Amino acid sequence: MAMKKEWPWGSIHSSGGWEAQLARCHRWKIRLMNTKEPVDVLDYLFTLFQNCHHIKDWLLKNQFSKNDVKAFIESHEELRVCRDVCNMTKHFSLDHRGAQEYEPSILREYEPIKHLATFESDSRLIIVTAGKNLDARLTAYRCVDLWQDFLSSNLSINK
Repeated sequence: MAMKKEWPWGSIHSSGGWEAQLARCHRWKIRLMNTKEPVDVLDYLFTLFQNCHHIKDWLLKNQFSKNDVKAFIESHEELRVCRDVCNMTKHFSLDHRGAQEYEPSILREYEPIKHLATFESDSRLIIVTAGKNLDARLTAYRCVDLWQDFLSSNLSINK
């Protein structure tokens, strides 16, 4: 049940709908792409995963089918990992079963090829999940791109 609103016409945070939420994700993606400060990398990475996962909530408030949205998330490893990283960085740990058998770990991996390092000057952030090492930044970028593709292909149905 929806809570009564203090101001009957709503709040500025929701005025742009899912389009504004997707745009926020694009802005966090750009911030993450452009920063080299380790503390900012972590903050932007976690914020991007949290905002990206919650696009689903914005879509469900805008006449998108719950089954379609859930099936879309479940069909992409990156979005399942996004859900787990979102929840564990927001709530400290996963209290429910995640996308995999074990809670993912975000780790720093030494990168011997300096121009590939994206975290400090000698490493990159990885997400260890289901026995695989995923580049954390590339996974976050891919999540935004997946939502963009999903929305582009469903706009004619849902607008």
